[in-house]
Amino acid sequence: MKSDPKKQYSNIKTISGFPAGEAGYDLGVSACYGGFIGDYMVVAGGCNFPEPGKKKYYSGIYAAKVGGNADETPDWQLIGHLPEPAAYGGTVTSGDSLILVGGCNNEQKLRSVLSLHLDRESGKPVLKSLPSLPRSVDNMGVCLSDTRLFVVGGNQDGRPSAAVLSLEIGKDAAWKNGTSKKDAAKKLASAWKHETELIGEPRVQPVCAAYRGELYVWGGFYENGKSSLVATSGLCYHPESKSWTSLPAPRNPQGDELTLTGATAMLAVSPSGNPAIVCAGGVNKEIFWDAISGTYSMVAKEDYLKKDISWYKFNDNLLVYSLNTGKWETPFPESPLLARAGAQVVMRGHTLYYIGGELKPGLRSPGIVKVDLR
Repeated sequence: MKSDPKKQYSNIKTISGFPAGEAGYDLGVSACYGGFIGDYMVVAGGCNFPEPGKKKYYSGIYAAKVGGNADETPDWQLIGHLPEPAAYGGTVTSGDSLILVGGCNNEQKLRSVLSLHLDRESGKPVLKSLPSLPRSVDNMGVCLSDTRLFVVGGNQDGRPSAAVLSLEIGKDAAWKNGTSKKDAAKKLASAWKHETELIGEPRVQPVCAAYRGELYVWGGFYENGKSSLVATSGLCYHPESKSWTSLPAPRNPQGDELTLTGATAMLAVSPSGNPAIVCAGGVNKEIFWDAISGTYSMVAKEDYLKKDISWYKFNDNLLVYSLNTGKWETPFPESPLLARAGAQVVMRGHTLYYIGGELKPGLRSPGIVKVDLR
């Protein structure tokens, strides 16, 4: 699909305002939780560096009504707090709730799974615990396929993992139907399943999405000295046969393979009106590999965090994987507004909101980018 240069300005733009209810949050965060509950965009947690070299995690839950004039200048309100500061987990939307999965903070890595709902009268968040993960998980991919929640790769119990975990969350899920406290406890303990393993090396910070019962995965990295990997190719998992097939890597308009490590992915309708997985952001594979492998051939290690934003070459293309054709498209021109890693993406109708993220290692963005996919 050829891009229309005029669309860069009408379809991709920054909207005003960023949550600011905690000291330092208005500097921008990455790796937050987020999603839509009705007309409200909800953002929670995240982390940044208000002081150089000191990472801070946040616990605030923020909400802003979106629509009409509020779509351009949302009025963010601090409506509550997570049980503890957290980031680097995952979020999926289930009905009128968000499910917040795993993550970590400065003290520990998390196994918790929470359902976040907004009380209709007070607008305050209502948090409920779902079955805990069998091990701590952070920096993973998460998605919901019908009523099955998938957790893909990431760090599991602090180690890079290729494991794919799943949890049935429908109303008839076995763990919801314990007839006694003892039976309920047993069902809770066995609620999460080890679904399968990714083909190849572990993948930390992959993206994933589900469509018609199948799981799509791209990107991710594995840090192992000169044998480190920054993945570009993708995989499709077929639960019925428990088998995998390979998927093509995304490419920029120049034809170069891109990694979706640290990127975002969302099931959506493409500008051409077909079902698609829309991806944005992510690191540059050559620069990132040079750093995680310890090679530092492009810049001295002590200078790695000192380069200008443009030097890191984060992906600035909006990438669309057509689920009908199995091919990648770049429907819009490159935009520096999309060049982030560790951002959060939420969607309402045909509009994608791209929240926070890194502009470069150590520097967060307090921006929210609105992308109209029509």
